Amino acid sequence: MLLLPAFVLIAVVSCAALYVVWQLNFNANIFEDTETLFQVSPFNTFAQGNYDGTVTYGELAEHGNFGIGTVNGLNGEMIALDGVFYQIPVDGAPRQIGSSEKTPYATVTFFEARPNQPRCRRFELLRVNRVH
Repeated sequence: MLLLPAFVLIAVVSCAALYVVWQLNFNANIFEDTETLFQVSPFNTFAQGNYDGTVTYGELAEHGNFGIGTVNGLNGEMIALDGVFYQIPVDGAPRQIGSSEKTPYATVTFFEARPNQPRCRRFELLRVNRVH
């Protein structure tokens, strides 16, 4: 009689363990790739006058949270910071870009600041080199 509750308990624990392993494998596939630069259109296509957007900013956000580019019809520059896309038009007043708007050219990556990473001392070295 005690075998049935023990068997049920073992089955529940086994299913829970399999679920946890499955979730870990599933989540491992969606981690952000911080070593890939995603580009919409090669620059030469953009340079030839193709200014109509081909990719929405919603789609672009799937490939990065940090980057630069332009908006449809060359109506200003695009800057992506922390997953938010901004248009900087000619008048200089930034606005948030909607996820359905399109871009003809952009480069993005997933970026995460590393606060413990040593900072570049290039400018300090330049000052030292100028003094000597």
